Amino acid sequence: MKSHEGQDITDRSVTQGKYARIKKLFRERKHFFSRLLNSLDEGILIVRGDRIPVINETFMKIFEIDHRPSKIGEIPRSEIFCKMLPDIRRAGSEKIMLKRTYSGVTSKGGIVTVDVSIGPIDHDGRPCVLCRSMLPVMREQYDDQFMRQTWEDFAEDAPVGIFITKGMKVLYLNKLCAKMLGRKKEDLLGCALMSIYLPEEKEAIVLKCEDAVKSKNPLELEFKVMGGTGEYSWIYLKAIPIFENRYGVPYYQGITIDVSKRRMAEKIMLRRSRQLEVLSYTGQQINKVLKIDVVMRTLVRSAMELTGAESGASGLVSDGKMVFTEYNKKGDILPVHYLFVPGYGVPGLVLETKKPYISNDTGHDPHVIQEIRKELGFYNMVDVPILNRNGDVLGCFEIHNKSGHLPFDDEDVNMLNGLAASAAIALENSGMMNDLEKAEKNLRQTASELQAVLDAFPDIYIRLGKDGTILDYHSGSNRGISSGPDSHIGRKIKEIIPAEVYEKVKDAIKKAYDTGSIVSTEYSTVENGERHVFEARLVPFIEDQILSVIRDITDQKHAEEALRSSEEKFRVLAETVGSAILIFNNDRFCYANPASERITGYGRDELLSMNFWEKVHPLDREMVIERGSRRLRGEDVLSRYQFRIIAKCGEVKWLDVTSCMIKYNNRPSILATCFDITDIKRAQERIMEAERYARSLIEANLDALVTIDRSGLITDVNKATEQLTGFSREELIGTDFSRYFTEPEKAVTGYQMVFTRGIVRDYPLEIRNKDRTVTPVSYNASIYRDSNGTIAGVFASARDLTELKKATEEVERAKDFAELYLDIMSHDINNSNHAGLGFLELAEMDSATSPSQKLYLEKAADAFKSSSEIIESVRKIQKISQETLSIEKIDLDESIKEAIERSSQPDFKQVKIDYRPVQGFCVMANSLLAEVFINLIGNSIKHSQGDVEIYIRIEKELRDGIEMYNIIVEDNGPGIPDSLKPFIFQRFERGPTKARGKGLGLYIVKMLIENMRGEVCIRDRVPGDSNKGSSFIVTLPACEE
Repeated sequence: MKSHEGQDITDRSVTQGKYARIKKLFRERKHFFSRLLNSLDEGILIVRGDRIPVINETFMKIFEIDHRPSKIGEIPRSEIFCKMLPDIRRAGSEKIMLKRTYSGVTSKGGIVTVDVSIGPIDHDGRPCVLCRSMLPVMREQYDDQFMRQTWEDFAEDAPVGIFITKGMKVLYLNKLCAKMLGRKKEDLLGCALMSIYLPEEKEAIVLKCEDAVKSKNPLELEFKVMGGTGEYSWIYLKAIPIFENRYGVPYYQGITIDVSKRRMAEKIMLRRSRQLEVLSYTGQQINKVLKIDVVMRTLVRSAMELTGAESGASGLVSDGKMVFTEYNKKGDILPVHYLFVPGYGVPGLVLETKKPYISNDTGHDPHVIQEIRKELGFYNMVDVPILNRNGDVLGCFEIHNKSGHLPFDDEDVNMLNGLAASAAIALENSGMMNDLEKAEKNLRQTASELQAVLDAFPDIYIRLGKDGTILDYHSGSNRGISSGPDSHIGRKIKEIIPAEVYEKVKDAIKKAYDTGSIVSTEYSTVENGERHVFEARLVPFIEDQILSVIRDITDQKHAEEALRSSEEKFRVLAETVGSAILIFNNDRFCYANPASERITGYGRDELLSMNFWEKVHPLDREMVIERGSRRLRGEDVLSRYQFRIIAKCGEVKWLDVTSCMIKYNNRPSILATCFDITDIKRAQERIMEAERYARSLIEANLDALVTIDRSGLITDVNKATEQLTGFSREELIGTDFSRYFTEPEKAVTGYQMVFTRGIVRDYPLEIRNKDRTVTPVSYNASIYRDSNGTIAGVFASARDLTELKKATEEVERAKDFAELYLDIMSHDINNSNHAGLGFLELAEMDSATSPSQKLYLEKAADAFKSSSEIIESVRKIQKISQETLSIEKIDLDESIKEAIERSSQPDFKQVKIDYRPVQGFCVMANSLLAEVFINLIGNSIKHSQGDVEIYIRIEKELRDGIEMYNIIVEDNGPGIPDSLKPFIFQRFERGPTKARGKGLGLYIVKMLIENMRGEVCIRDRVPGDSNKGSSFIVTLPACEE
């Protein structure tokens, strides 16, 4: 739009933009002058109350301050600053200028003399105190030439006009300042500052300048000047005194800013004042009736009046959608129902963007819903959001024109924004009114509930004024108050209680008023020949009122008397109980029972004379003192807790303490029962250590371990599970365990089997890693229970079978080779041995063979026989280890007889076997039992050094309720040393004799007996003498009848 003068009319947003740029200039100026102040040789300090908005580096250097303070209290205290501080306070309070010379010691010990000028100033529009300080040697350096040179170095290219005056005489100004004032720089230097004003303004401005110089106060002006082109400009000028020379002449530093555009904006604002009046009136009307429908209807009507629109509507946000229910068509209110989600239609767009929207060609606007446009018949529209103080959309309103020649513009939006702001306040106030009504309703309900509580209250409740007038009264009991009408409200308290009681209560009321604390007092009355005791508790209340609760404590007093009578019984009990019982008051024990002596190691006299806190462990002392003090003050404290003490022997002991308040000798005391739980604590520490150890074992386990709850969700895993699945512990916990297997249904089946069977072993599954690789695992699981014995879930392990499968294949391959080698040994080599033996027997029978040759032939035959025996032993070992031999009922007598018959009798020694046959001795064994006895008999024969006697007998034994048979094979041979007994049944272990053998016989015996679920051991035939023969004992379970 254009004004009648042909100039552009700047709207409010442009004006605000100008103000923003002016503020930016001020910020830049502030930063510039901060640098400038730090360059001065004069110390500058500005104080506002206790805060320090300005302090330059020279001031900090003079007073030896290391860190820039923001408050007076942060300046290090020193002799010289303490002398200066009272004068700063005085100058600020009395608004006077002071000049002082101070001498003294700084915070770092330096001695300094400084000249200081102290006086009041305005800083940022607020009263402050300016302190200018300079060492005397510096002051002489300040002359006019130095000032000009200093400012020329810093201010020439500043973004604002800058000038320096001595009094009002211009010493320096930068190029921008001269340009603003419409003069050349050299024409203004040395001139009086007031010479630049227009004649019609000069008189008033000169007076202001003279007053500022005389009072040495800041100067702030706005004036009009004529530039070199003949155009007028409005200039804002602000100057502040920065210091005085030695003759008391103030130097001013100032800035100039061209505010012509702001002045133009203000002129434009005046033209809009009428519109603002309308907006203000509308806002008042909206807030008169705080009903939401009235507010929205008034809002639309006012918007139509301001813009000359023909129709309009408003909507409110509900459940995240914009809802319209009314349409104002030339003053007629029509019901409608339009709903817009965010982004749908213009209201939806406004809801989403929170910004106004103008459309002056709605027929081609993609955001306009054409069906609604045709129904309502509009061409131009503007939609404005209503935002609350947090920037959230409460609703919106839009206005329409049917004629295309009446478009809306930004000026309309600016006016409607003001209207929307008023509506937002009204809507929020409406909400607050609704909340207030709800609060009043809740208050009434609370009052009703409180009355119900008072009705159920068994005691007497009285609210008293300061003069003793009863303001409120409620009685749950008639006792304690003299007879009278039901209501005592308005009467004096002394009128309703006995005189002797009143004197006591009066003192308690006065004490409550004076101290502001809760006061309790007791009194008694006699009713119907019975004495009743009452406790009156007086609590200071608002507005010099007292709340009093009177309770009948007659039963309590009777209980106290009964308690006193039972104290002796308590003492007897305390003297015999196993826990420590202590009564404590004022840092000392009043009573200690014998158990406390045993626990602490101190005698009773030592306990009663010591300071209790000194025996509490230092780490627990503060906690115990704090709780004990609070309990003695009557505060609510935990009654049971644990702490450590240091016993007399120096041992740290744990106590489990239960304490309560009692009266002991009419004094409040603490009764504590203490149990020594040192052993329990140590056990708990061992348990915790065991838990940590168990956790470390779990984490160190190579198998994937996981716990699963009853719903199938993972509750814990170890590191191996993370590595196997590729997922972290946090990702795994809380997820369904079956999702990590290639066959989830099979995994669930295995999981459910655990609950029916209790345990699952070697259940084959495959785990799919995060990187999609598949690993075969063996799933083993069992249930686990909580502390109540209820099944809580499943503990499962998954062993990676990848390497096991490879190893199994290798073992199978090795087994095949071993069986091949064993077949070769059992058939081919054995056949060769028999052939060799045949040839050797033929050679021995040859008459041409000499005796020496026959000796060699016999040794060769023995070697062939030994080889065959080894092959036979290996065959037996294979049969035992690889075949499952059936356990059956075996007659011991028949097995022993068979062994005696099959045992070979050497020609070179006499062998006597002593065995008395028995009948009915049967055991559970297999068909190779006779081989055991053959090996034991052969072992005795082989290792004897001459003739040998062998004794075989059978003994019965009852072991853990099970009948067993011990078959004992003894000999009178050289025996077996104790050092060899632990190894005699191991492979390739031989006895101490020189007899030939391969160390396989006894190893086979042990394998056979263990296969039959029996035992075999060796002892000395003569106990304690290992040189008089051995005794082999074979133990087997008896056969059940």
